[in-house]
Amino acid sequence: MGRGSIGGPKAKFKGEGEYGFTLSACDDVADTFRTRIWKSATESVVYDNEIGEPDDSDAGTEIGGGNIVVHRNWHPKCVCMR
Repeated sequence: MGRGSIGGPKAKFKGEGEYGFTLSACDDVADTFRTRIWKSATESVVYDNEIGEPDDSDAGTEIGGGNIVVHRNWHPKCVCMR
């Protein structure tokens, strides 16, 4: 099961199963992306490109090329943050 949210230039998608994950993107002056994966049973982090940052942090790695574009209302089940 997954859920997504959009707030201004930021988008986040979370999913759960045997492993949980969060994908975050920010369409700003510096486009950033964060991926965090953990084992659901133990909550131990398997991968995080911003290790040590809080789960709700805006931290992300600046992408090296291309750009991130956040589209509003990209999915009918999208929950827009206010």
